[in-house]
Amino acid sequence: MSKKKLIQESKVHPVLATFFGYAYTKTALIYKMKFVEDLKSIGIIGPQCGILYILNHSGPQSQIKLGGELGIDKATMVKLIDELEKMNFVSRTSDLVDRRIKMIALTSHGKKSLPRITAIRDKNEEKFLSVLSPSEQQSLKSIVSKLLKAYM
Repeated sequence: MSKKKLIQESKVHPVLATFFGYAYTKTALIYKMKFVEDLKSIGIIGPQCGILYILNHSGPQSQIKLGGELGIDKATMVKLIDELEKMNFVSRTSDLVDRRIKMIALTSHGKKSLPRITAIRDKNEEKFLSVLSPSEQQSLKSIVSKLLKAYM
């Protein structure tokens, strides 16, 4: 999504701001817009962060499995992986059993970059949630996680 479109979609109308779905969606878009901006210093986007975190946690995976876990279509996955590969964050090899399957692995450069990515994510989250008290922040994180898990 382009920055212009994100800004346009993140505009908030006060009449609708009290409606849960509207407020939740707009809040998520604003958070995403700020995170996208912060990630520019590394040259990646949110879904690529997800790819790196999954690979770090679970080890090498097929490109198809990664896309399925993230809800990303095949064509988009190819582009995301191509960009990560160009920046040496991941490597792509053929599966030993079925050469049509592309296995994606985190490179040492990708692994070394994770603390910086995590710091950016943490700083963005801290700044975004700073309007809430520490207990409100914890409650919000817990509630949003609970909602997400309920619909997984």
